[in-house]
Parts: sequence; structure tokens; C-alpha cells
Amino acid sequence: MKNIPSTQQDLKNKKTILLVEDEVIIAMAQAEFLSSNGYDVIQVYNGHDAMAIAVNDDSIDLILMDIDLGNGTDGTKVAEEILKKRDIPIVFLTAHAGRETVNRVKDITRYGYVVKNSGEFVLLSSIEMAFELFEAQRQTKEREIYLDVTLHSILDGVIATDEQGKILRMNRSAEQLTGWKLHGAYGRPLYDVFRVMDIKENQPDKDSEHHIINFDPQGEWRKKLILFSRSGEVFRIDKSSSPIRNENGDIRGRVIVFRDITSEYNSAKQLQDSEEKLQIIIDGVPAYIAFLDKEESYVYVNKSYAQWYGMDKDDFCGRKISDIVPPDYLERAYPYIKKALSGESVVYENYIFDKNGDRRILRVEYVPHISSGEIIGFFSMTIDITEQKSSEAQIVELLKEKELLLKEVHHRVKNNMGSIASLLYLQRDTLQDPAAIVAIQDARNRVISMMSIYEMLYRSEDYRSVPVFAYVSDLIDKISESYNPGGYIKVLKEIEDFKLDSSILFPSGIIINELLTNAFKYAFPKQASGTIHVKMIRKTARTVQISVKDNGVGLPDACEMFGKSCFGLSVVNMLVQQLKGKLSIVKNGGTEFKIDFMV
Repeated sequence: MKNIPSTQQDLKNKKTILLVEDEVIIAMAQAEFLSSNGYDVIQVYNGHDAMAIAVNDDSIDLILMDIDLGNGTDGTKVAEEILKKRDIPIVFLTAHAGRETVNRVKDITRYGYVVKNSGEFVLLSSIEMAFELFEAQRQTKEREIYLDVTLHSILDGVIATDEQGKILRMNRSAEQLTGWKLHGAYGRPLYDVFRVMDIKENQPDKDSEHHIINFDPQGEWRKKLILFSRSGEVFRIDKSSSPIRNENGDIRGRVIVFRDITSEYNSAKQLQDSEEKLQIIIDGVPAYIAFLDKEESYVYVNKSYAQWYGMDKDDFCGRKISDIVPPDYLERAYPYIKKALSGESVVYENYIFDKNGDRRILRVEYVPHISSGEIIGFFSMTIDITEQKSSEAQIVELLKEKELLLKEVHHRVKNNMGSIASLLYLQRDTLQDPAAIVAIQDARNRVISMMSIYEMLYRSEDYRSVPVFAYVSDLIDKISESYNPGGYIKVLKEIEDFKLDSSILFPSGIIINELLTNAFKYAFPKQASGTIHVKMIRKTARTVQISVKDNGVGLPDACEMFGKSCFGLSVVNMLVQQLKGKLSIVKNGGTEFKIDFMV
């Protein structure tokens, strides 16, 4: 018999079923049957598609799934994965009804299974029962959630027991006060968890220790008790208890409601204790603390403040600051006092002479005290920083000495390297071998490159960073004087003005020295004229580029791999690796060396 929806309400409530069946013909027949009985049907033939649609399509109301989906796919495993993603009724289809099938599905879903070919009525009934069971479970969950939220929203502690006095429910407040979580307290006798003592009788509360319904079964009773938490904390509580009755009026347990009144009970004592503790703390602070009202009269001072002026603490109350503080000190302090009384927190330094006539430097802080939008006074906290200032002065002197020493070191290194450069120059004039003369000149230029760094460091302020423009420009000029005295080769400089750490500029200078020297020596044979373009720029905030480009005869192929015969270029290659940079060579109407590295 076919049940086809005939009303608008039926169409509105039409359910959608996801049919998962690997046998296409069987799936088509089942889909046709379900459609004819008022269901929208979506067909899939494998677990992967079933998972994708079930998880992402909220219109699916129920899944009808074959247990055996072929190719070794287990429908129960697919169902488990789907149920991890969403709560939905799943009815299994199977060709077998043995115990093994029952065991496979019982732990996955409560909606059971249908044996294939068991009849249309059985299939429709199973689907309808699954919908009804799912809706009943949904409503039960909603009621449970509502009751749970309500129970946990109550600020008082709530404990519910059965008729035997064993705990069934607790809210969060009860958990916090007793120190027990519900999972640990469930099923325990009330007196195991709710350990209380009668304040008046100074003994355990007998009502909570005995069978709970033996006491006042007709109504509610209240008591003030001391509660001993599982963690060892002690609370003073106000407790009330009422019976829980069923529809016939029979008592099925009790509900105990209690609240923490410890703060109320002990408020006066706690206030007194806190004031005493605060007094001890303030008196123990190694600072001079005072509070003055907006009339600049003392309301409170700590022990240190009173001792500084050789007075008792009680002698300050009500007296003006001008009666206590020396006039010259007060004159320097008044601008800051006015700022504090206008609502501004201020910190400044002042000085005063102690009873021995020694000058003491003080760090003073004023903080306005505002109540109900009105400034009623200000707090004053003063710290003696005389020793700190003395130490700071010593540190400054030591730093100056260190700077002078470092400057002298740089100066001596520069002079020593200058001596080496001069010796190499003298040695060169004694040589006859052209190759030896060139080698000595190259070595001298390398020394000059490093010597220039120390010259710059000697003149710099921080003794670490060096201005690139000044150093590189000077280096280029010195190299040009050695290899281009006639000026037949034009040198173009493109050097940006920025600073680099000397540890980076050392290898950079040697690289420029080697590449520029190489260009002078080999790019223009027989004193041919030409141009060399030297560039050192910041490409980005973290990237620097060095470029030496000539329009000469080009780099010999033998030097491209930086072999032993090209010592200078081998040095360049090693220094580029030291800078963790990248070297590229372009040969197009001359030779260009580009080095990019991070800083």
C-alpha cells in the first residue's frame, strides 16, 4: 500500500532519506518505493559519497545504509564516522539477521536494522519508528539540557538524593563548596560528601548523618552549619531541605539547598584582619608612603615616613604638609602636587637633607585618589635613590673609560695596519719581478681596505657601525690612485648613504677591493680607456647589493670557476659564502659581478 502525501502540511513535513546501497538496481527499487510513500530520497552507492553528503547536507533526516557496501567497505564503519560529525538516525539494511549482524550494529546506533526482503511494511515501520525514537531522544536531551542549565544557573549549592539518602545530582556551586565532583559523589551517602557540623551544638549535624527522610518528612527545615570541604576548606552555610515527591505524594528523596555565608558571618573580623595586614605590609615597604587629602593635610603615613622626620605616625594626622616638609623641598614639589590634585599621576626627582646634613636624592610618585568622580586626595610614595644614582654615575664613568679604551684599540690597530701598508710599499720598490710587485701591491690594497674600517670605527660614535658611503667611496679612491694614476679609466660610484656593522663591512670592502683591482688590471689591456661602475645599495630593508661592472674585454673563461690561478676571485667567492650571499656574473660587453646578501 502506498501512502502519498496529499496536503500542504504533508509536503511541508516531508522527510529526506539518504539511501546508501551499492547494488544499483536494488537502490533504484528502494528509492522508488520510499518516494512513493512520501519521502525525498537521495541515492549514493559508496561510503565515501555517503560521508560527504551526510555531513554537509543538513536536509538529510535519516540514513538507510547497507551494511555490506561492496569492495570491502563496511557500512557500520561509515556510520561511525558520520555519527562523529552529526547526530542523525541510521537504519541498517542487511541480508543476514544473525548474532554477528546484531553485534555489529548494537554499539553504533539504537535504531536497529532491517533484513532485506522482509517486506515493505517492515521497512516503513522501521523508518517511522526510527524517526519517532530520534524525536523522543531529541526531546529528552533538550529537557535534560534545560534541567542541567537551570540547575547549574542556581548560585546556591543544590544536592538531590534518593529515598535512601544517596546522591543523584549536584550543581556546580555544590561541587565547589563540597570539593566533590558529581561523578565521584554519585551514589554515595549524603553524609560522605555533605560533611557538616551544627554551629549551635558544636557537633556533627545528625540530620545529615542519618537516613534523610527520617527527619521532618512533611516539609522544609533550615539550619546554619559549618561545612567541611573535601579539600580541607571550611565554610559557614545556611542550609534548607525539602522532600522530593512523586505524583502520588510518596517521598522519593530530598533536595538540599545551601549557600555560603562565610563572608557575611566573618565580614567584621575579616575587615579588621585585612586592615592589620595592610598596615604591616605598608610599614614593611622600603619606601616613605603617605596619603594627603585635597586640603594637603595628612590622613595617613607609614612607619618609614614617620621615622624619616623623627615623629610618631599619629602626630601627622590632620597636619598640613607645609608644617612638616622643609620649605625648599616643598617649593620644588608644589608643581607636581597641583598636578596630582588635578587628577594626573606624576613621577619626579627631588632632594632633601637628612638629619646628618647629607644630601639625599629621592624618587617621588604622586597618584590621585578619586572616589565617585571626585578627587579626594593623593597618595605619595617616596624612595631614596641616592645609592642608585651614585651607582649609575659610576657605570657612566666606566662606560666612558671603556669607550676611550676601545677607541684607543681601534686607533692602534689602524696605525699598525698603516705601518704594514708602508712596509709593503717599501718592499715593492725593492722588487724587480713584475709578478711579485703586483702581489705586494694587491696585499697592500687589502691592508688599506681593512685599515680604512678601523679609521671609520675610531671616528664613529658606537664603535661598531660604519657609514657605507664614506668608507666605500674612500676605498675606491685609494684603489684608483694605485692602479689608475693616469685616469684613462673612468670610475663611476653609486654608493648609498647607510650604515653597516663592521663585521659585514670588512668582507664587503675586501670584495670591492678584489673586484675593482681585477677590473683595473685585466679589463683594459695596454692602457685602453674604459669605464668601471661600482655600486653598493640597499635593495630592500634587509638586502644589500654590491656590483662592479666594466666595459672592458670580459672575464677569461678560465677564471669563471675561481681556480687557483684567480686568487682574488677565489677570495671573493669565499667572502660571499661568509656573508651567506649570492654571486652572479654577467658577461655582455664587459663583465659585471653582482653580490646580494642579507643584513
